[in-house]
Amino acid sequence: MFRKTRSLALILGAFAMFGLVACSGDDNGDSTPAPTATSEATSTEAPGEATSVDVTLGQPSELALEASPESAAAGSVSFEVTNSGALPHEFKVVKTDLAHDALPVDGAQVDESALDVVAASAELANGGTETVTADLEAGSYVLFCNVAGHYAGGMHIPFTVN
Repeated sequence: MFRKTRSLALILGAFAMFGLVACSGDDNGDSTPAPTATSEATSTEAPGEATSVDVTLGQPSELALEASPESAAAGSVSFEVTNSGALPHEFKVVKTDLAHDALPVDGAQVDESALDVVAASAELANGGTETVTADLEAGSYVLFCNVAGHYAGGMHIPFTVN
């Protein structure tokens, strides 16, 4: 019985000390809570670091291409490319004022010789990943897959560099 009473007294004493500390004010004796740090939206990139863009090929549908974010600041941009589809895909970046769905096509592929291709990945099998880094100027770009038939199937999106 003495052990239970002693344990209970220790527990109650600990709660009392915690309550005093939690309810105490700042050092000047008033009961105004101390200011807390606030979070502001800031860039996570240090000067000179590349902007990172996650690119997913083949998801949510096989001929889908998604990028997050859909824009970046001018300078070094690293595209973290992942093929989540079942088919092989590739990733291309072209600087152009053409709409993303109006690139010149030769047969079943985009005619890359008529465009300014500024970055590209290798062909990636299912689950394949690659980091594609490019120094991009401000302007309009198109991100797309140029495996035969994939561009025509809708595997392209606009990308803006500010």
